[in-house]
Amino acid sequence: AGDWVRPDINFLTTMAIYTAARFITVAQASAGFSNVGLLSVMSLFAVAAGVARTGGLERVIRWTTGREKRHTLLLVRMLAPVMAASAFLNNTPIVSVLIPIVMTWSRRNGVSPKAILVCLSYCTILGGTCTLIGTSTNLVVAGFQASA
Repeated sequence: AGDWVRPDINFLTTMAIYTAARFITVAQASAGFSNVGLLSVMSLFAVAAGVARTGGLERVIRWTTGREKRHTLLLVRMLAPVMAASAFLNNTPIVSVLIPIVMTWSRRNGVSPKAILVCLSYCTILGGTCTLIGTSTNLVVAGFQASA
């Protein structure tokens, strides 16, 4: 409730305590991780974090946007790389990498970032729905369908 501990640490610690106290078995504690969709989502977060940390996506976006001054043309130029990236990576890291770029561009050109950020969000959602691995929801549903 207070965000004193990161959620992943909190979850793993609680699961370890429950397993050690024999409230649940090890098989029960790890049963949720056997879903292929969940494992795929977890691995995509690692890939997306790597892309975000290396700055690969940021370089592509800066190259595509260039020195564009009008926000409509910026959106058109940013649309394709954002949708392509979100088709194969998770949407959240893509948006978090691009927010500072959009904010800097907006400040530099005197444009309100609201419209660009909303379009950026919609572009990542649209790109994510193009492939099975594009969104977490697609992967989880596919995993449930495969196990049913």
